[in-house]
Amino acid sequence: MKYSHSNQGSDDNSADKCGKALYIDSAPIRECAKGKRGTELLKYYGEEIIKANLKHVSHIQINGVKNDGKHFMRNVCAAFAEPPTECQDIL
Repeated sequence: MKYSHSNQGSDDNSADKCGKALYIDSAPIRECAKGKRGTELLKYYGEEIIKANLKHVSHIQINGVKNDGKHFMRNVCAAFAEPPTECQDIL
């Protein structure tokens, strides 16, 4: 899967496109995001950002290590003890 910063968003179309690229059903993710649990998670992580005194929302940590996002998918896949099959072409 190629990663691109263009056309990023949080709408249903973007979620479906991402799900299709990763061969996963995006419906449960969209339902969570739009429901009570999604709102709770957004609030919780917003509070965590404030507590951690982060300077911007796009701060990324993988297993507690700051990640600049340049090799995001590779770093995510490398964090798994047993990477999923979707990571085979990335690692």
